[in-house]
Amino acid sequence: MSKQGLDNCERSVPELKGAQATIRDAFFGHDAGLFVLDCNPGSGKSTVSEQLAAEAVARAWNDGTQTPAQTLCVASFAREDAAAIVPGVSAALSALATDPDSRVDLAEDDVRTLSRRLRESETLGTIDSILHGVFEMIAPEVGFGESPAVGDESLLTDVHAACVETLHDDGELADVYTRLDDAYPGGRYKMGADGLLSSALRACRERRLSVDAFRESLVETANETYPDGPPSDFGDVLADIRRFVGKDAALDTARSYDPTERPAVVDADETLYVSWLDAIDDFCMLLEAYTETYDELAQDVGVASHLDTAHWVARFFEDDTYRGAFRTRLQSRYTDRFSTVIVDEAQDVSVVQHDALAHFVDTQTRVLVVGDSKQSIYTWRNAHPQLFERAIRDGTYFGIDWDTHVVKTAARSYRCRPDIAATIDTVFEPVFADSTRGGAGDVDISYPRLVADRDPTEETEVHVAAFDPQARPGTKQWVSPRTGTGEADALAKCLAAGFEAGHFETDENESPSVTVLFPRRTYMEHYERACEAVGLSILNASQPLFDHPLVNVVKDVCQWLVDPTDPERTKTLLTNSSLADFNLTEAYMKADQIDTVHDVLASGTYGEPTTSTLRGLCVLADHRPHLQASSGSEMVEEVLSLLSLWRDPHGHSSDDSSRRVTTLDALLEAISRWESSGDYPLERLAAALKHYCNNPKSGPSQPASETGDHDVVFKTIHQMKGGEADVVALADIGANMSVFGPYNDDFVARGPHLALAPPADTSAEKTAQFAGLDHGLYTSSPTTDERDAGLRWATEHWHDDGRLSGPPALSQAAGDHRAERWRLLYVALTRARDHLVVPLPTQLSPSRPRERWVDTIRDALGFDSSRRDTYAVTAPDGHSFSVRVHHPQSVSLSSDMAPSNAYEPFVTTESSVVPPSWSPRFVNPSTLYPLTTDADKYVLDHLQGRSLHTDHDGVAEGVPLSFESMGPEVVGHVTHGVLTEAVRRGVSTETLQSCGGPLEALLEEQIRTEAVGVTNSDREQLRSYVSEVLCPQFAETDLWSRLRDATVLYVEESLDTVIRVTDADVEIQSHADFVSKSADGTWHVDDLKVSLQSPTEETSARYSVQAETYGWILSQQVSGVVESGVTRIGVEPAGWCSEVSPQVVLEHLRTLR
Repeated sequence: MSKQGLDNCERSVPELKGAQATIRDAFFGHDAGLFVLDCNPGSGKSTVSEQLAAEAVARAWNDGTQTPAQTLCVASFAREDAAAIVPGVSAALSALATDPDSRVDLAEDDVRTLSRRLRESETLGTIDSILHGVFEMIAPEVGFGESPAVGDESLLTDVHAACVETLHDDGELADVYTRLDDAYPGGRYKMGADGLLSSALRACRERRLSVDAFRESLVETANETYPDGPPSDFGDVLADIRRFVGKDAALDTARSYDPTERPAVVDADETLYVSWLDAIDDFCMLLEAYTETYDELAQDVGVASHLDTAHWVARFFEDDTYRGAFRTRLQSRYTDRFSTVIVDEAQDVSVVQHDALAHFVDTQTRVLVVGDSKQSIYTWRNAHPQLFERAIRDGTYFGIDWDTHVVKTAARSYRCRPDIAATIDTVFEPVFADSTRGGAGDVDISYPRLVADRDPTEETEVHVAAFDPQARPGTKQWVSPRTGTGEADALAKCLAAGFEAGHFETDENESPSVTVLFPRRTYMEHYERACEAVGLSILNASQPLFDHPLVNVVKDVCQWLVDPTDPERTKTLLTNSSLADFNLTEAYMKADQIDTVHDVLASGTYGEPTTSTLRGLCVLADHRPHLQASSGSEMVEEVLSLLSLWRDPHGHSSDDSSRRVTTLDALLEAISRWESSGDYPLERLAAALKHYCNNPKSGPSQPASETGDHDVVFKTIHQMKGGEADVVALADIGANMSVFGPYNDDFVARGPHLALAPPADTSAEKTAQFAGLDHGLYTSSPTTDERDAGLRWATEHWHDDGRLSGPPALSQAAGDHRAERWRLLYVALTRARDHLVVPLPTQLSPSRPRERWVDTIRDALGFDSSRRDTYAVTAPDGHSFSVRVHHPQSVSLSSDMAPSNAYEPFVTTESSVVPPSWSPRFVNPSTLYPLTTDADKYVLDHLQGRSLHTDHDGVAEGVPLSFESMGPEVVGHVTHGVLTEAVRRGVSTETLQSCGGPLEALLEEQIRTEAVGVTNSDREQLRSYVSEVLCPQFAETDLWSRLRDATVLYVEESLDTVIRVTDADVEIQSHADFVSKSADGTWHVDDLKVSLQSPTEETSARYSVQAETYGWILSQQVSGVVESGVTRIGVEPAGWCSEVSPQVVLEHLRTLR
């Protein structure tokens, strides 16, 4: 088709407008120079990069260049963005060919030729992949015997471990290592000496620092912490408190500190200073040897990290050691070839990546740099946005001070609607201007307001999911309380209501894409259950790839294939692996004299899919010599095919076929990235798979299938960087900004800030608390509810003058951490196209906007408990936008449990019982008994949301818990979390009895979450009591047996209803521990109690009413017999279960008038 014939056709690629078109004209108006486009979110960064790349290639083609693709280098930070480069440039080429006004002449055949050559190019992709191509050519020059495997974490882990062993075995360094190990013993969230050394190696390479320069940075930070040197008297300590914390804190410390204790503090502080510098010397001495050993071992083994490739490329082209004709020719090959270099997402580039690429650019090159400092969310991975800022401000990039320097700002967003843009401006214009929030760090942020290019929708675009908070923001009870509505339920109900009412309007009038974004994965499962309870299907795209059941099957099969003739390996595969199921285990157990899978297959006749699986295993064993000579991806593809894992005949995964195939394709892609150009032995593949499956979070996430049948997608915000959705909802926005701040770390490497914490083995740990801090001089083990580690390290407290407390370098590092958290929220909000949903509490006191996202958003939107339906907010530019408020109503159980007949609300009749003088609006099964038997005693606690403890609540003698720093409720919460998850995961009885397998890690996580502020000794007692007493007791209960045999099972299920008591509605809100259906059709609702005291008549009656109430609510929603029960573990374990008696519940409800 001719260009004229396409004159009226719709463009498949957006036309460049405004700043986009201006930067394009400037770019092609010069033969060389630096061109910078500073972009707001949604302003078309990738569109500009792709179209300029396409036009550059087309112009080179028109000029007669035979290899125009080789004149182009397009680099991006993220793999997902890089994967879109070639398709995007190809689409832009097609648009040029069909555009009658195009400035280049391009035929369709030309487009096909150029697209094919672009696909073959090694200089379009991630920065890592581009540098990898160069590294393969220089690897022999820098000491590698052959092209190494890049990014094989299992081999790299082995190399790091061998480095430590080498230090242990070195006579001179062994004592130094022991001293460092004593000074930094490590812990659950603390690196020991091994981790510190590997982290320091990475920090040096990312910043291109020698060990000497690194040491200078550490010493400088330590000396800044003692600006006048070590103290000579207590007045010097007070002076530093005044300087770092505030005048009032110094005065209060002076008044409160016992004069007799002051000399010991001064001595401890002086010792700490000297010990700190000694520790830095030891650290750097070991780091020198560690680095040298690491390079030698990595070269011998043939492995390199992606960081290593950038390091060696940069070093090769700079170090005089490698000067020679080969280096000159290689560098010229790139500088002569590249006429256009484009860097997308430039704010995420690290120093070593920038410096390595710089050797392929000279002053005759056109360089386009595109980015947005407001979206810099990877400084924790050593991104250096200051490089992008200098390109804007100074015209310096790739080591060249460019004569031609053009900068444009693209403020117009082609993504979001006007009211969403106004919402983002309302929240973030003050945030980025605030030195305690988005302006707290080293990244220089200017804030051009968003200009929405799209028209508004008829529906309200900004939605609030309102809820009455039940606990402190950021906690599990805030997200999913045991009673009432938490953030998760409110958000789920708001999304369900939006779907049902048609509030989520889009241009296409089709089902909108809805993505819920999380800053962390901690409580994601609670939101998933809340969404499923209201009938929404969920695709959790944040789950690690190597946590997928089928990936673990592949791992176990490869472990077996290392030696399939080993009887123990065969036994493990068929009886105790991810592949093993009942039929395979039974086949193994029935067979005689088993050495191999052939023996099992020959020993009997089995059904499907058991027979096909055994045959597939036999073929794999027979083909092992062939597999050993294959690549890793070819080996895994053989496993997938011969065991029919593409179809998943054993039902290992609940995924639909589309996502299952996508996930297994992602596995093959991941393995192909590990492989070098040489052989990839089976042993290495098995080790790599084992490493990643044991550490799944170190690998990629499972891919999200575009064709899956789901209503809502869950992603982390980092995953969504560069993406968008029609509807974006935020989740888990209540966490405190100080969580996991630098004060928790022994080593800080954030941007330009480098610091090693003081050593733990000094008397400073014993100094009493200073005013304005949680500790004295220093502690190596601050707890999660504390906000500093003492005067001589980073803090999250605020100085009298409004800045973060602490020594300058450390307070700046803390500020950088906080600023990046605010930029993460900015990225989340700016992913929305048509609708934005935010969960907000009706009450929040006190408001702490500099500490939490939820407070800032709530204040910016002017939201409080008085807001109903829709209200207006005024943006900074005077534009008024609407906010729709959704207050959740009670909902039934999931659709599988829906009643067969509509439920008529129960209306109470007159009763002879004298009613109390109050009428509650909300009750729950656990409070019904005390409220109806002694309202005067319990009403105040009920109204204030406190637990209603009976007189007999307490702890019996003989319970092996001291309770010095925790209450009995902590035991219940931790146990409940472990046992409900054990049921949910379907662990074996043996695993439950030993509290082993996944329960061991789960117990640690529950203790970390629930036992905040609890001492280590109390935590150890709690850990032992749960694992050695409560878990085995639960494994022996009838409840456990019934749940394992259930045909339908729900864990922590919402059971809500509304009843009319005389003339008032009373809402019963509850979460039952377990709802199940047995094979005979009987429904059971069971409550699990952890008892630390012998039961009494009162507690038994209370538990009975609670269980009967659960059963009564369930009986209104399902057909058939319903039984309710209570199982008690701990002191005097027991249990009962009986058919529900509605009369018991109704008699209690009649008193609520």
